[in-house]
Amino acid sequence: MNEELASLKENETLELVNRPVNARVIQNRWVMRIETSCDGNTRFKVLLVVKGYVQKQEIDYDETFSPVACCDTVRTLLAMPASKNMKLKRSLYGLKQAPRCWNKRFISFMEKAVLKTVQLIPAYFIAT
Repeated sequence: MNEELASLKENETLELVNRPVNARVIQNRWVMRIETSCDGNTRFKVLLVVKGYVQKQEIDYDETFSPVACCDTVRTLLAMPASKNMKLKRSLYGLKQAPRCWNKRFISFMEKAVLKTVQLIPAYFIAT
């Protein structure tokens, strides 16, 4: 748990603040599991997950849509900031708008790096 909390703080995902007056707090929970690698080694994995299922639209969030990109494309685009030791803030696991927050942060980074973003067509419009 301490490693997870340290990781969240290091990645600037978690920031402890005083609760604003009349703010609605979304609770979280610890998810624990044992992972076994192919060579048989076991490792304990712990994640802090927000209970996003209690969020109410128009109260806790407005939009959740986020375009989806190919994994190879994302890896390629993230190679540059990773090579320069840069970090992107992101939402905690479980929030309904986490993908949208990540996408907005990513587009902001791309624009600052003078790279152009492309408008993606939602997957349900693409014929297979």
